Amino acid sequence: MRNLGFVAPTEVRRISFEEAVRFEKIHEETYRDFGFELFSVEPGSLVERVSTIKAAIR
Repeated sequence: MRNLGFVAPTEVRRISFEEAVRFEKIHEETYRDFGFELFSVEPGSLVERVSTIKAAIR
Protein backbone atom coordinates (compact mmCIF):
# COMPACT_ATOMS: atom_id res chain seq x y z
CA MET A 1 0.00 0.00 0.00
CA ARG A 2 1.44 3.33 -0.99
CA ASN A 3 1.45 6.12 1.55
CA LEU A 4 -1.23 8.77 1.52
CA GLY A 5 1.24 11.63 1.65
CA PHE A 6 0.85 12.27 5.36
CA VAL A 7 1.02 10.54 8.74
CA ALA A 8 -1.48 11.21 11.49
CA PRO A 9 0.33 10.87 14.82
CA THR A 10 -1.35 8.81 17.52
CA GLU A 11 -0.29 7.46 20.90
CA VAL A 12 1.21 4.40 19.20
CA ARG A 13 2.32 6.00 15.92
CA ARG A 14 5.12 8.39 16.77
CA ILE A 15 6.79 8.45 13.38
CA SER A 16 7.10 11.45 11.07
CA PHE A 17 6.12 11.30 7.42
CA GLU A 18 9.78 11.42 6.38
CA GLU A 19 10.57 8.49 8.69
CA ALA A 20 7.58 6.58 7.30
CA VAL A 21 8.87 7.04 3.73
CA ARG A 22 12.31 5.72 4.72
CA PHE A 23 10.68 2.79 6.54
CA GLU A 24 8.58 2.05 3.43
CA LYS A 25 11.72 1.88 1.24
CA ILE A 26 13.49 -0.43 3.70
CA HIS A 27 10.49 -2.78 3.70
CA GLU A 28 10.37 -2.84 -0.10
CA GLU A 29 14.09 -3.58 -0.41
CA THR A 30 13.97 -6.30 2.25
CA TYR A 31 10.99 -8.10 0.72
CA ARG A 32 12.58 -7.94 -2.76
CA ASP A 33 15.86 -9.27 -1.33
CA PHE A 34 13.92 -12.30 -0.06
CA GLY A 35 12.49 -12.91 -3.53
CA PHE A 36 9.02 -11.47 -3.13
CA GLU A 37 7.37 -9.85 -6.13
CA LEU A 38 5.79 -6.58 -5.06
CA PHE A 39 3.08 -4.50 -6.67
CA SER A 40 1.86 -1.05 -5.77
CA VAL A 41 -1.57 -0.28 -4.41
CA GLU A 42 -1.99 3.44 -4.88
CA PRO A 43 -4.16 5.62 -2.65
CA GLY A 44 -7.81 5.50 -3.59
CA SER A 45 -11.18 4.31 -2.42
CA LEU A 46 -11.52 0.93 -0.78
CA VAL A 47 -13.19 -0.44 -3.93
CA GLU A 48 -10.31 0.81 -6.11
CA ARG A 49 -7.68 -0.70 -3.83
CA VAL A 50 -9.47 -4.06 -3.61
CA SER A 51 -9.79 -4.12 -7.41
CA THR A 52 -6.05 -3.50 -7.76
CA ILE A 53 -5.26 -6.36 -5.38
CA LYS A 54 -7.67 -8.76 -7.09
CA ALA A 55 -6.21 -7.94 -10.52
CA ALA A 56 -2.65 -8.52 -9.26
CA ILE A 57 -3.34 -11.97 -7.81
CA ARG A 58 -5.12 -13.38 -10.86
